[in-house]
Amino acid sequence: MGGTVNDTAAIFEWILQRRVPPKKILLWGHSLGTSIVVQVLARLPKEKVPLAAVLEAPFTSFAEEIAEHPINTVYRHLPYFKRFILDPVVGNPELNFDSLTPLPNVNCPLLILHAEDDHIVPFHLGVRLYDIARAVQPPEVRNRTTFHRFPGGHGYRHNKIRLAPELPKVVGDFIRSVSDF
Repeated sequence: MGGTVNDTAAIFEWILQRRVPPKKILLWGHSLGTSIVVQVLARLPKEKVPLAAVLEAPFTSFAEEIAEHPINTVYRHLPYFKRFILDPVVGNPELNFDSLTPLPNVNCPLLILHAEDDHIVPFHLGVRLYDIARAVQPPEVRNRTTFHRFPGGHGYRHNKIRLAPELPKVVGDFIRSVSDF
């Protein structure tokens, strides 16, 4: 994960060097990318913090995501699952996509988007991330962090929130709500 976070931070820095003001930048991460965005945001000095970030289909930590991923339905109940599957991932900084630990250092509002029928990242992990962000982010931004649920039954699942007709309004309303930040 360190490499992807460093690469993303380098791209962000490249954009800033082109004299794009940070408050004109909105970072957007999807699934694994949400953890990368959170890690990058937590590293930024206050003068480089972007306007906001959108986290689409996020999870709290890779350990929780792996434990609940559909591919592991058969394995997660086996006695060695934690020791041989979860622990090596969590113990490896290159594989441990953790969105919770850096949240107290995220100094911009977050818009969290999640579909109730997400079959890859369970909806409740997005809700949990939102609840924790609202509890631990700096006071000046936590009240601007918001959550938008996409009801099940529309087929948005994990990869199709982009097709939701209300998405442009949801994002536009969020950007307007944080623009004076």
